[in-house]
Amino acid sequence: MRRSVSILCVLAFVALGLIGVESAAAESGGAAWIWHGDASTPLNLPACKRYFRRHVTIPTDRPIKSAVCSITADNSFVLFINGKRVGSGADWQQAHPFNVKAHLVPGKNVLAVMASNWRGGGGNPAGLLVRLRVHSTGAKPLVVFSDTQWKSSEVETPDWHEKDYDDSSWQATRIVNWSGWANVTLDTPDDGALPADLSKATIKRFELAKKTLALVEKHTQRPELAVQLSALSKQVEQAAKENSFTETLYNNVCSLRRRIIFSHPLLDFDNLLINKRPPPSYSHMSRQYLGRYSRGGPGLAVLKSWKYNPREKLLLDGKLPVGSVLHPDLSYDGKRILFSFCDHTQPDRNLRLFVLYEVGVDGSGLRQITGLPGDATAREEGLKTTLIEDWDPCYLPDGGIAFVSTRLQSHIRCQYGGRYFANFVLYRADDDGSNIRRISFNETCEWEPSLLDDGRLVYTRWDYVNRHFSYFQGLWVTRPDGTATAIVYKMHSRNPCMGTNHQGHMAHHGRTGLPRDAPIGRGLDRAAGIPRHRRHLWA
Repeated sequence: MRRSVSILCVLAFVALGLIGVESAAAESGGAAWIWHGDASTPLNLPACKRYFRRHVTIPTDRPIKSAVCSITADNSFVLFINGKRVGSGADWQQAHPFNVKAHLVPGKNVLAVMASNWRGGGGNPAGLLVRLRVHSTGAKPLVVFSDTQWKSSEVETPDWHEKDYDDSSWQATRIVNWSGWANVTLDTPDDGALPADLSKATIKRFELAKKTLALVEKHTQRPELAVQLSALSKQVEQAAKENSFTETLYNNVCSLRRRIIFSHPLLDFDNLLINKRPPPSYSHMSRQYLGRYSRGGPGLAVLKSWKYNPREKLLLDGKLPVGSVLHPDLSYDGKRILFSFCDHTQPDRNLRLFVLYEVGVDGSGLRQITGLPGDATAREEGLKTTLIEDWDPCYLPDGGIAFVSTRLQSHIRCQYGGRYFANFVLYRADDDGSNIRRISFNETCEWEPSLLDDGRLVYTRWDYVNRHFSYFQGLWVTRPDGTATAIVYKMHSRNPCMGTNHQGHMAHHGRTGLPRDAPIGRGLDRAAGIPRHRRHLWA
């Protein structure tokens, strides 16, 4: 794959803990999902809005060092503190952390949340999950969870989110449980506060620093960093003997670990391309990519000196109207960027759509590629059942562009009851947007084509046929002209479960299946793809 993909893999290590982010736990650290109502209120509710309040008292004798409110709601929320709007979110499957230090005051405070449940067939679960964590100098953290101490109302009244509002008539919230929330966590990256157990945290970070150096030195030696790590090792050992761990030692370990991972040769570049885009207003397997559900944001930005002294440059500011940018792709020479853009000046959100653009990494040379007047009728068989939208562009080695599009004019099976679920699959075009043709004839959605080292495209495909027999989404490959399409890991079957590179697995329920492995590249949906180690496990 291209070097940029390898860089992203290393950045994934960074995001998962090599520069100071702990792995998320599977629970929400004491917080409970809550909602308005009583024991007779059903879990599945129609579309509605509910209002929540929680009084919080901050000690007046110690200054606040940091304060983070992590929150999510099924389906969306708006958070207020002391009457001031803090932020909002519309993805119930992830936590939304907000730095709220500036919103809190010594003494009495009020958290207020407007939470919304969206329509979903005959109704769906509604819930709110919150954790406020306040760190004050020289004191234990103050932690407030969503629980039955919150109050709620189904009526929006004037000033309901203000600190001095009288909520005595509001009722206590109820705890709600739904299995779909089991993996939702409020654990978020380090908010800058010191851990409760400084000794354990320092030792853990130091051990990770050693592993990080070992990872980097698989590629190149770092003698100066090794010397610094050795010196820190003696300080950590001494602190352990004397039980004298300090904030300075902890911070020094974290700082060195950060310098070590940033010294990795794959991270030897100064500028980082990022896309500043809020999550869409709808969470689904496919529908969230449509323009009508996009939310506006600044879009493409280059982060200069991103490791130690980051400075942001917005590439599209003043060049495109307010809108949303989706899934950019960097050219092989690092000079151009393909991306999709949805114009939000269209007042009817149901008519908003993504089209393809290209711009230089310095912000120059912006040009539109698809969605131009001559492209408006490029539909399958002249049908007009969906808007034409294009996104997920990918540079091809022959100078063309691969992307996904709704031009096939079909819908996903989830479309019913007034829903709009336009289908999209792989297409390609010449560099100027001409000669558009379909290169995949899958009947359901495909996403994110990327180029492999051998010139083939790898992408994700949603198989909706016999969907409980096979895995819903899998990795597929095809040539840039659409030939030789194949699933990557062969034997496209849910039974037996499969892994990669000779990993043994049992059948779906793990009791009656035969051990197998899945060597990549052997067989094509045939028995040779997954050899059987033992023909009989029992007499």
